[in-house]
Amino acid sequence: MSKSIFKHLLNQYFEGKDNNIPAVIESIFSEQAVVTFDIDTDVIEFPAKIVGAKTIAEEMFASFHDDFEKVRSYYVIEPDAASGLLLEQNPIRGIKWLVLMREQSSKLIRVGSGYYNWSFGQGEKTWKIDALHVHIHAMKVFEEPHKAWLDEAQNHFSESWLNYDQAIDYLSQVKDLDGICDYLSLYQEGQVA
Repeated sequence: MSKSIFKHLLNQYFEGKDNNIPAVIESIFSEQAVVTFDIDTDVIEFPAKIVGAKTIAEEMFASFHDDFEKVRSYYVIEPDAASGLLLEQNPIRGIKWLVLMREQSSKLIRVGSGYYNWSFGQGEKTWKIDALHVHIHAMKVFEEPHKAWLDEAQNHFSESWLNYDQAIDYLSQVKDLDGICDYLSLYQEGQVA
């Protein structure tokens, strides 16, 4: 199995999620797909479990973009060959993520982190996502450190795939993000989840 197929599905997930395109989300999940959540913070909510591609596309981010704007998500990976090997596996476990966005109502910044577990299955024509577990480790809410910080951060992280040291170096400049930087740095100890 080529890692490019799984990487394409992961990229499409962010495309649909960040840009509020339910059709993309529906197209990458199988009809029997299951999405589950494990949330360690009380500042964001999702249903505990969602089943089926159409329901996932409708419910997972139904009101998300009513509450948040300028959503950009990133996979945070190790800066070596191990990351390439990770994308050749099925299932893919413990791939860290980072999200930067703004609350629509208050204009406060949110930066979140956690990990994904992915499982894939081959349908009639193509591979699809059969299972996704989303662990939300933290979701920090704070005032923008200076005007245009969010734009600058998202421009700095121009790709959806970040080396963990690149993410930590940039985010560590914001005191409110110490916990997220600590979580992402667990890669240095060989931990992924």
